[in-house]
Amino acid sequence: MIMAGLKLNKENLKNLIKTALLNPIIIVTLLGLVFWLSQLTPGTGA
Repeated sequence: MIMAGLKLNKENLKNLIKTALLNPIIIVTLLGLVFWLSQLTPGTGA
């Protein structure tokens, strides 16, 4: 698989995932998703 001129091997894939997960937008989105899903648990709301 070639993406943006790079072949995806283990090393490139590891760097790609690390870069994607350390993206502040992704971190905030995942935190928001966890917060939103935590509101759906019964007995935690007022």
